[in-house]
Amino acid sequence: MIIAVFAVACAGSVAAALLTGPLWGWVILGVFWVLLLFVLGVFRFWRWSQPAELSPAAKALLRRHGYFYLAPAACRQYGWSCLLVQLTAGVLAVVGAFEHFWWGFGLAAGAAIVMGFAARFFKPGDRLAAGPQKMAHQEVMDYLDAQTGEART
Repeated sequence: MIIAVFAVACAGSVAAALLTGPLWGWVILGVFWVLLLFVLGVFRFWRWSQPAELSPAAKALLRRHGYFYLAPAACRQYGWSCLLVQLTAGVLAVVGAFEHFWWGFGLAAGAAIVMGFAARFFKPGDRLAAGPQKMAHQEVMDYLDAQTGEART
């Protein structure tokens, strides 16, 4: 559902750029860019209680990536939305170039950098499951499975 909203917004920003001018496409995309960064900020400052059953490494992992353990499907969709905003920014830069809106390339570069970092933030699952924090990740997953009574992926 989240990715569908961002897909419609990105399509709308490209349509606005083609019909009215590239500036309006960037304004529409900018609104959703700010929305993604707001959600990122909320997730970043989300604090979990620290269960005594977990090791210090697992507690640190839960403190840093608790949002991902709380809503992994939403985080994946927000991550894909960041990548969609990057792609749309590139399209808007090309559309703007045809209308001599050269600022579009700078905006697209900024979007690529910021949304790339945001996508990595929203989707830490692969890095956690395969990286040096693998044991702590598995401990957190086992703890959450025991709490909810169902297996998580």
